Amino acid sequence: MTPAESRQITERMLQHLAAGTTDLAARAMEVPADEFLSLERLEKEREQLFLNTPQVIGFSGELPGPNTFLTATVLHVPVLVTRTEDGALRAFLNACAHRGAPVAAGCGEARRLTCKFHGWSYGLDGCLAGRRSEASFDDAGSNDLVALPVAERCGLIVVGLRPDISRHRVDTALAEIEPELSGFDFERAVPVGSYRYEAKANWKLVAGLSHEAYHFASVHRNSLAPLMHDSAVVDTSGRHTRWAFALRGIEKLANRDPAEWPERFPGAMNHTIFPGTVIVVNPDDAEMIRVEPGNTPGESVIYYSGVSRRPDNLEACREAFEFGGQLFTQEDLPAAEASQRGLAAGLPRVIIGRNEPVVQCWHQLWNRELGEGDYAE
Repeated sequence: MTPAESRQITERMLQHLAAGTTDLAARAMEVPADEFLSLERLEKEREQLFLNTPQVIGFSGELPGPNTFLTATVLHVPVLVTRTEDGALRAFLNACAHRGAPVAAGCGEARRLTCKFHGWSYGLDGCLAGRRSEASFDDAGSNDLVALPVAERCGLIVVGLRPDISRHRVDTALAEIEPELSGFDFERAVPVGSYRYEAKANWKLVAGLSHEAYHFASVHRNSLAPLMHDSAVVDTSGRHTRWAFALRGIEKLANRDPAEWPERFPGAMNHTIFPGTVIVVNPDDAEMIRVEPGNTPGESVIYYSGVSRRPDNLEACREAFEFGGQLFTQEDLPAAEASQRGLAAGLPRVIIGRNEPVVQCWHQLWNRELGEGDYAE
């Protein structure tokens, strides 16, 4: 995103604040409760939206140089991503060719990765580098790690969870939103932390927490609401969205020459990448919220990670990351879990208002991908 584009979003936000308005959908929408409760629906979502769709799993800055690696889990699929000595990005199933145990954990720097089960070791190119009792094994099949398609776009790492997903699909997964994501320096961002959470709520309810500000005044009354406006600027880019909301105080810019406005939007921009990974971009830092289905319709798993785009302001970025995590676990997730209980108790549908256009957009996108068509409005 260029400074000029950032100022355009600022101008749209100032217009909303002056008028007391926000971006709106054409009309309210209803989603049947069964879509949060059905096991059949859950299996379709897991297969089509996740296992068969390229997934954003991290920031390029988490692999800062040659001979580095990171691991991730997506729907129980163990993933290993490496940057080899020549700087090339590679991805594999994090499963030793011997018995399937992981060959790496967490992230770090190494020239070899060694399985802790029987000691087989691999280079960062995925090739078997050594094993004990070599004479006990033949070479009837490949003993290298199973390669997965991977790409690096706008400082984000995109992986296909199955070897047969085409490289083209992974390479072009972010094509529609790349102009909006460029210029954020994710390639040089420094990691500040990561957490894994579980919630007793359908993954779509959890994803929706990052798609609307209507709940700020109630759920975040004493935490986020005093800091942020709840007016929103919304844009779509194919199967992806951008939702921007501003810090209080932005209204003072209305009296200044736009040429003097900050180059970066004074607030947060939530870029949601299909099927639901959220990249929250703030002036100095960024967070990734990766939500996926759990084992039942009423469960989800959330991976939350953060990076600093200003290494000289690392501690402040780490504090912002921790603050965001506290809000998410102590305020947002309990609200989603309460909604799930209401649906399980017999609530027939979920209502999504005109003032929640991004939530509406994502339910329409998911439904279309599953071949279910549009919701009646």
